[in-house]
Amino acid sequence: MEFYSESSPADLRGSPAEGPSCHARRLLVVAENTTPEVIPTTAGVAARQALAFLRKRNVALAPLLRRAGLSENDLEKRPPRISAAAQGKLLEYAAEATDDNALGLHLAQQSNPREAGLLFYVASAAQTIGDALSLYARYCRITNEAVRPKLTRSPEGVRVQLHFVDLPRRHARQNIEFMTAASLKGLREMAGRDFRLPQVSFAHARNSDLREFERFRLPGRVWRFDGST
Repeated sequence: MEFYSESSPADLRGSPAEGPSCHARRLLVVAENTTPEVIPTTAGVAARQALAFLRKRNVALAPLLRRAGLSENDLEKRPPRISAAAQGKLLEYAAEATDDNALGLHLAQQSNPREAGLLFYVASAAQTIGDALSLYARYCRITNEAVRPKLTRSPEGVRVQLHFVDLPRRHARQNIEFMTAASLKGLREMAGRDFRLPQVSFAHARNSDLREFERFRLPGRVWRFDGST
């Protein structure tokens, strides 16, 4: 996932620098990778959103959870920690069961950014979106250990790449799209207003539901799902 932010400040405290027509820009690219190291875990925010979504549609939970290697008890533990790969599987199976090819986006739209817990409140302490991104990159493993952020600063702005480890592509798409949309929604919540992205790019392809992403409250000017990043 890749953000690009121009060097002008984007104030999280309500400064006009972050108004709807502000120059703050971010370029977002999403990719994934695999590693044989210790299996990463997650706090299960997306998984709990998926269960609530399935319950509303009267979809049987137990068969999908078993396929993903999970149980409802796994998600009720405090603090909850589940396999990041299992969460990715659950979202893919939930998308199949509900015939919702853009499930990850839809789950992010209905989510509350504060459900990310400590990560949201740590990033909210920043004075600017640039600082919030730095805090997000430093502490995001609190929420999901499979995420590997990389920030690259230049005179023009900040580029943020999110790489996902130990998430096979066939079980990652909905999870990646959820985290991308939820991250953008969280940044907007912190800023208290809209900002625009020049581009949001993914390493996986998508040829359906593109208008769903264009209508998303935090769109980039261009959403790319061509697998070229």
